[in-house]
Amino acid sequence: AMRPGSYSVSSLSTVAHALYLSGGPNFAGSMRDIEIIRSNKVFVSVDVYDFLINGSLKNNVTLRDGDIIRIRPYINRIEIIGEVKREGIYETTKGESFEKLLSYAGGFTENAYTEILKVRRNYGGERQFIDLNKKDLATTPTANGDEVTVQGILQRYANRVQIKGAVFREGEYQLID
Repeated sequence: AMRPGSYSVSSLSTVAHALYLSGGPNFAGSMRDIEIIRSNKVFVSVDVYDFLINGSLKNNVTLRDGDIIRIRPYINRIEIIGEVKREGIYETTKGESFEKLLSYAGGFTENAYTEILKVRRNYGGERQFIDLNKKDLATTPTANGDEVTVQGILQRYANRVQIKGAVFREGEYQLID
């Protein structure tokens, strides 16, 4: 946590309230695997992404005296940039696909080239470059340290002709058969 320690909270306080008081997970902490330990057993696990992405507070339980909130270290952190609605660094759990990562990033923008994602991955002692096809997004898992780039569409037209010079109406026109 950003400010770990013991906190006195009201009897109506929830996990979200305690996380807010403690400043939430620090840079090494997971937002996907926060455990509430009650009577020396894991009582419930909280995934903050359920709230941030989906607006669901399903595991935001009321705390009791003696509860411990344990923030585990993150597992996978992936950066996504380019033509997505929310660029950033996202945390994925083991086995989560690139399709899920795209949903966290809000999906493609209207100018995105959606057929191929460019992925830079740590592979052993070196880096690997992957062209990830659209059809493989749902079945390809993310890996810690992936850097994903969503490129934009080309600034080229498939059916445009430009007319300039000694004509009545210069400009761009649709080219049809």
